[in-house]
Amino acid sequence: MRYLFVVAHPDDEVLGAGAFIFDAVRNGDAVGVVVMNSCDKTRYKDDSAKIVADLSESHRILGISTCYTYNHEDGNFHLEDHRRMVQEVESSIRLFQPDCVFTHHLSDNNQDHIVVAQSCMEAFRLGQRSRENIKPVSALYTMEVLSSTDWGVSPSTAPFIPNTFVKVSPNALTAKAKALMCYENVIRESPHPRSLENIVALATIRGSQGGYHTAEAFQCVFKRGV
Repeated sequence: MRYLFVVAHPDDEVLGAGAFIFDAVRNGDAVGVVVMNSCDKTRYKDDSAKIVADLSESHRILGISTCYTYNHEDGNFHLEDHRRMVQEVESSIRLFQPDCVFTHHLSDNNQDHIVVAQSCMEAFRLGQRSRENIKPVSALYTMEVLSSTDWGVSPSTAPFIPNTFVKVSPNALTAKAKALMCYENVIRESPHPRSLENIVALATIRGSQGGYHTAEAFQCVFKRGV
């Protein structure tokens, strides 16, 4: 299988699916990541290049070898060129040819996440509407990003409701934690949602819902019939 993760910022794919990615790579699956912003001006004011190095190290830990990065301004995605953003995701789909695409959930507290989700949901239909001979994407899933998706409380959008639970190994959870610790100010002290304790707690809860010891959960919003 070929999995493509389309996210707003470095670390989002790790928060949403780091353990799943680690296990998938070791099972022989191909994993690609699209990061729409690679120049964080909030956490990396003193060294704009450091976040790119941290992204590379994080991906090395998880085993990700394919990453497409773009430079939309963090915190201002709603002011960026939407057509350009969709076309960049489409370009990544052409290059990687994924079977499944994962992105943010539309009910989220981070506006950048919402814009990326909207762009991705347009772009993933490229194989159906394009005149090019492109393999259609078979499935689209959304992820939960700790301290963002759990605060998506707008009454105008439905909350994240997981319907797909993927078993993850203890080694994968350890790798997820290490990959997150590559970044500045991502891991926080408990009871923050992004504390190591709560990352494991969420995996335990999702595992119990899916009949596993630990799992990561996703919401499938589109899946082609066999």
